[in-house]
Amino acid sequence: MGGDPGAYYGADNTSYNQEFFDLTKDRALSAGDIKHNVSSEWLYDLPAFASYNSILRQAIGNWQLSSIIIAQSGAPLNVVQGGTPLHNVRPDYVGGQAVNPDWRKNLVYLNKAAFQLVPLNAVSKATIRPGNLGPNAFRGPGNWTVDLGLGKNFPIRERMRFQFRADMFNALNHVNYSNPQLGLTSATFGQITSTGSMRVIQLAAKINW
Repeated sequence: MGGDPGAYYGADNTSYNQEFFDLTKDRALSAGDIKHNVSSEWLYDLPAFASYNSILRQAIGNWQLSSIIIAQSGAPLNVVQGGTPLHNVRPDYVGGQAVNPDWRKNLVYLNKAAFQLVPLNAVSKATIRPGNLGPNAFRGPGNWTVDLGLGKNFPIRERMRFQFRADMFNALNHVNYSNPQLGLTSATFGQITSTGSMRVIQLAAKINW
């Protein structure tokens, strides 16, 4: 559900219809649309090496490896004029390359020259007409993460074991860029000013039975 009902009643759309009598101009990707989303998970229990002597058995036996890999394409970007009461009003697209191809060099993702503010009414300060840019017209940066886990199992009895493990979230410390600033009147329009989480390591212990 999109448009006004979606924005008010909890769907994934946060924009408003700009022309109530011509809703075709608001047809667009849902705000939560992810075109490509790949995830995988695997877990591998290494052998116990029960036939080895006790020292080797404790050193190399009963280890557990696990991983979660997630890769996603970028989420839709809804460029707006920005500022109150224009935080949901879209500007004009005047042509050219909207997404800078070399944005990783300077973190300027959107090309400001490709957009133009819609003129304002001198009295009401509202735009004199809707902008020609559709909602969610572009996509933000994609992202991917690899989580790894390494655990050591210590058998206690037949159906019980103690496990000590280390988990690394974003194990490769890959930089995942957040979406850029989308308000055209903002001094930082089009710029990426934050990233996802860096590598996080946690230690855990548990008993399985």
